This record gives sequence, C-alpha cells and structure tokens, in this order.
Amino acid sequence: MELLSKTRLNTLTRKTYGRNIQVVFYKVTPTVGETEIATITNGFFFVREQRAGQEIDGSGVKFWLTADSAPSQLSIGGVVAITVKSRTTRYKISDLLPMQQLGAGYVLRLSPQKGATG
Repeated sequence: MELLSKTRLNTLTRKTYGRNIQVVFYKVTPTVGETEIATITNGFFFVREQRAGQEIDGSGVKFWLTADSAPSQLSIGGVVAITVKSRTTRYKISDLLPMQQLGAGYVLRLSPQKGATG
C-alpha cells in the first residue's frame, strides 16, 4: 500500500481546496518559450511553505504528484499553473525529487514567478 496514493492525495486536495482545481504543466525552452505539456485535475496535493532564500517573499509550494499523473516531460525550470476556484497562480519548478519512501511519484518544490498572484 502506498502512503501517498492517488486516492489519498485526491481526498486531501478536495478537503483542502474543494473540487474546482486544475494544474497545468509547461516546459520552457529558449526558442519557443512556454509550451503546455499536461493538464491534470487529480493525483496531486500541495501546501504553501516558508523557505529561507526563495525569491519574492520567501513563500513557495511543496507539491506531491503521483507517478501516473506526472507528465513525461516534467523538469526543473518548468512552469506550473495552479488554478483554485478560478484563481491562477504560476510557479517555477525549483526542485524535482522522486518519492522513494512514500510511494511512487514526485515531490516538487515550486517558487512563485515574479508578478504571480494568488
């Protein structure tokens, strides 16, 4: 049994943020800029966290993602747009770690993009 299964992450997300939530992942290249690689509505959970040394006000997001929800082109430097109840906040992926002890998937650390609101 996985500690952070898709069912558990979905339950946490719905209890915390409701059902009207969407996450869009983008890859970023110098020639093309942002290109959407995936849109998901389940298999994830996230919380704000305070970390010293991050841009803007020091607040970022810790984001758990199941392996079957993760886009294949997920990478550090990519962009994640999280929409909760029609309000979108954009982040840059600053860390991307596989979840080895907690089950299959990834832990992402997201840094707010300049000018992002939320």
